Amino acid sequence: MSRNEELVFRTIEQIRPDWISNSQLESRTGIEPHQQVFQITRRLMKSGLIDGEQRGREWFFRFHNGPTSGKTSITERQLSRSSGSPADCRIFESLARRLLSAYFGMSLAAGSLPDVPKKFDLVSADGAVVGDAKYFDMVRGTGMPPAKFSVIAEHVWLLEKTNARCKFLVFGNNRRVPTLWLKKYGHLACEVVFLFLDDKGALEVLSDVGGAFSAYQPQPTI
Repeated sequence: MSRNEELVFRTIEQIRPDWISNSQLESRTGIEPHQQVFQITRRLMKSGLIDGEQRGREWFFRFHNGPTSGKTSITERQLSRSSGSPADCRIFESLARRLLSAYFGMSLAAGSLPDVPKKFDLVSADGAVVGDAKYFDMVRGTGMPPAKFSVIAEHVWLLEKTNARCKFLVFGNNRRVPTLWLKKYGHLACEVVFLFLDDKGALEVLSDVGGAFSAYQPQPTI
């Protein structure tokens, strides 16, 4: 994702769930000419990261966080496996939201649950499903990541404080991070499902001790 694409994407994300036109995006981002903004929004829409609709002669867009067919575009597969940059993390979160919304058959959006002072990345409207997306790598690609292990433990603890039926963490980038955490601390996390989503859109269940994830049958794609 280029700098201008990231700027447009972040602008659309910040105003969700509202719609914004290409003209308004041009004004807010300062990207010129108008044709460049048009090309960027078209690419983001084709990637499934934003929704778009034409109203008269003007196109309007909004941040995408609802169920889709679950198909993964070429743009979404271009996640860096090493940098873990903010742009990569945002793209991964959007991809996770898209595919898991399709799996559960319900819209998952960022939100909080009662009595837990944490905004989670993926929450269903009824609070039955809650999760967080983590795009982690090892230290310099190979070294143990104790700081990230602490972050995972914190999120497991917070998720366990919710009353959701299915609580999960979905990881991207380096599969070794969640698998090593599970090897060391997995026996302490009985309520939280661990998932890994690779850069090709394949979802793997790493740990589902209570069967909370498998209890939800994948929904048919449209």
